[in-house]
Amino acid sequence: MFAALGTKVTVVEQRERMLEFCDGEVVEALKYHLRDLAVTFRFRETGGRGRAHERGAIAVLESGKEDPGEVVMYSAGRRA
Repeated sequence: MFAALGTKVTVVEQRERMLEFCDGEVVEALKYHLRDLAVTFRFRETGGRGRAHERGAIAVLESGKEDPGEVVMYSAGRRA
């Protein structure tokens, strides 16, 4: 939703692929369309922490990679 409004979005997923319960072709089609909206995916990564930055925030991943942005949103997901 944020990407459709013009916001740069990076999805960090610790699993090898997102939506493991869905058909693989459906997930690939979704990723294809999300990439058209400039969504970046980082699979097999774990969110570490965030830190303040003069222009917003920086998400620091467990691997040491850093992703700057205005805001860091963390979503732990849900289980049925």
